[in-house]
Order: sequence, then structure tokens, then C-alpha cells
Amino acid sequence: MKQNIALQIVPVSKLFITDDSGNAVETMAGPYNEGTALNLTCKPQPQISWWRDARLIDETYFVNKTHANNKLTIFLTRNDFMMSLKCQASNNNLTSSVQRTIVIDLNSKLNREIYLVKPREVKIMAKHQKLKWNKIEEFVCETRGSKPSADVFWFNDRQQLVSSQTTSEDGFVTTSFVSFMPSIEDNGKNLTCVAINNQIPDFNLNDSITMEIECEFALSFLSNP
Repeated sequence: MKQNIALQIVPVSKLFITDDSGNAVETMAGPYNEGTALNLTCKPQPQISWWRDARLIDETYFVNKTHANNKLTIFLTRNDFMMSLKCQASNNNLTSSVQRTIVIDLNSKLNREIYLVKPREVKIMAKHQKLKWNKIEEFVCETRGSKPSADVFWFNDRQQLVSSQTTSEDGFVTTSFVSFMPSIEDNGKNLTCVAINNQIPDFNLNDSITMEIECEFALSFLSNP
């Protein structure tokens, strides 16, 4: 007996992208802080892949009884600000694939130009080799890369010092100044400059020096006539 079997191919009709909390992502995901893990899931059909621009970055997926999932994880850096991610799916070679594109936003305050980025570097400039006892010493510390601009704090061991700071017009560089008079007790202590983005309070960068205090005593001798 000869039988004719008609095979019906049902193309992919719609894709769904969700975040770690299961919330639907339509066109933009975020905002996220730099350094956090971005987790996105694309479903429901087999042969699901993720693309960044024209580059394939993930084609692994899990298939259960009803649908397929492809979960993408990226640890975000400042280079991922406003990047475009595309989820693409198909279930055969005869019909067109379906794709969906979203944009990733890093954490912003007021507009797209201001987003949260950790300080990239901090450095005490022109480090003194030796400090004079009972003489006012001046120090300069510079930090770069924070968005918004970083605040800088100085510490003599655990004691915070009074300081001032300036910020470049583009907000990229913060320069801090501190003056204080070392004592004999400061010998061997650390003078530390700490840069903090107040929007990311659990992260800081610091640079420090170990103070070596020079002490000069003038001795005068009195002789009896």
C-alpha cells in the first residue's frame, strides 16, 4: 500500500527574551552596573543563537518538551555600553529565521551620557622618599576613569585627613591635594589616597606610601665662664 505523507513545516513566529528575574525584555535591557553578570534567556524554538553585531557568540541551547532555551551570560564592562545583542531562531532550513535585537544599557542617572563606571586607576604623584619632622608636607593624588567622577579621600593610617580636589571638564580625571605636618609617631605609618565612585560604594581603588620621617635635633651646649 502506497501512502502519501504531507509534512507541514511550522516556522518560528515569535521570540521571547527574559532577564534573570523572568521579566520580558522588549528593546533595551538594564540599566546595569559595570562588573555585574548579564543573564538573558531567549526562547521558545530550537536552533537558537546569540549574536553581537555580525559575530556569533553563543549557539548552545537546551530543549525540553515544549520549547528551547538559550541562556546568555556576559560580565559587563564599560565597552558593553549600548551594545546590540541579537537572538536568532529557526526550526528548519526551508523557512526564514526569526530574530530579535535588544540594546544593553549601563546604569544611568539622568541621560545616556552618564553611566556608572568604577575608577580605573589612582596614583599618588611625586612620592616623597623621606619626610621632614615638624614640616608641612604636600601631596597630590590623581584618579581616572570613573563615571560619574570619583571622590578622593586621604588617610594617615586610619585617621582621615582634610583635603581638597578638582575635576577636569570632562569629569574623567579627579586631582586631590592634602597638606599635613608629620610627627615622629607617623614614622612607618601608611599615607593612603582612596578613590570612590559614590554610586558604587562597595568598590574603591587606593594607593599608599609608607612614611619615613627624618628628625633633626639642634643641640646647644652652654659652658660656664
